[in-house]
Amino acid sequence: MPENLMGQTANEDAGALIALRDSCECSNNKRTTTKWSIKVTVMIDNAYNPTSTIFPPKASLPIPELNKLELTRIDTTDVSQQADALPKWDQQYLQISPGEFCGSLMDLSLGPIQLFREAMNKSVDQHGQPWPNSFVIGVPINVEGEGFWSGDALTQNSIFTLRTNTELKFKTPQFSDIFVSVISLDLFE
Repeated sequence: MPENLMGQTANEDAGALIALRDSCECSNNKRTTTKWSIKVTVMIDNAYNPTSTIFPPKASLPIPELNKLELTRIDTTDVSQQADALPKWDQQYLQISPGEFCGSLMDLSLGPIQLFREAMNKSVDQHGQPWPNSFVIGVPINVEGEGFWSGDALTQNSIFTLRTNTELKFKTPQFSDIFVSVISLDLFE
């Protein structure tokens, strides 16, 4: 049987097993990056839904783009590095509060789907956009201070969205930790 990243044997009957290591440590003095790609085959087993006739047992998911998983984990001390670290986005960051910047990014991309968590300790003016024909939805995990998403106040218990092919205009609070999902609308065609 094949081995996963942790050296464990994967059980093919259980479907896709993905083990990801968390080997990055925050560093105040340097940029740390870990990237790896894993080919994933998602298996559909009728044992989970015996009445399903959509897929035959053990069929691969018919969307080839979903077979490539990319994971990025980075810690930065430079706001421009933070902006450049997010895959699939064209964006610029400008730090607008004084002091030493510290940020982190965890990104999981699965073809037309991207999930990421970004944290920063300073207020930053962000402009940019994700790849064309994609929709963005996000939630703040923790925010301290005043922030604005497309002109609307960003609060702890809010949800924010970015319509397809729209420019991002985001002024982060003094401290921000956000979770964002980006989905290509081509996936629904």
